[in-house]
Amino acid sequence: MPTNDCALTSKEKAELAPRGFLLAGIAVGPAASAVWCRRGPDGSPLGVTVDMSREVAARCRLRLELVEFASSGAIVASADMGVWS
Repeated sequence: MPTNDCALTSKEKAELAPRGFLLAGIAVGPAASAVWCRRGPDGSPLGVTVDMSREVAARCRLRLELVEFASSGAIVASADMGVWS
């Protein structure tokens, strides 16, 4: 599937990535699902949310930093804390 860059304005980039890079909150657990990531052999997170985060960052030409959480509830609870975009 071909990828297309997102044509973001400076304002849109600032809203999506106020620090200049995309911070994606991901839940890491023992089994992968549509929401949960698991660890690969090298210890890095693998899963749908990681793949989607990478794709969004690539299309928006932003550096990606994954922010790991132990639960989806923790992601929601931290939504207003600025720890992920």
